[in-house]
Amino acid sequence: LPPFPVPDRCFSAEKDLEIFNCCPFPVSVCDYHPDRQGFLWANNEMLRLFGKQDMKEILAWDFSKASDGVKRMHDDYYQTVQVKLKHHGPTRRTVHSPHGPVRLDFHL
Repeated sequence: LPPFPVPDRCFSAEKDLEIFNCCPFPVSVCDYHPDRQGFLWANNEMLRLFGKQDMKEILAWDFSKASDGVKRMHDDYYQTVQVKLKHHGPTRRTVHSPHGPVRLDFHL
């Protein structure tokens, strides 16, 4: 038996993550794989924070245009969370949005 329960249905970001739209803070799911870095899902507060009109806009965000520091941070997240499968966080980071710099706690 696996060490955790196996769900009897497939995960659906649209349906299962919708509850996070009730949160007053930004929530997102990202993939940090070097070949496909980007958002997989974001709640309404995350869209607002980054000035995106809808999910299509945030999903189209090209992480490859990020600064070298951000790219190093994404690579660290990828190696820790997606390769080594370890919990990473909370980590407080400053992100730059159209509204100016914002301090966020990252839980990975």
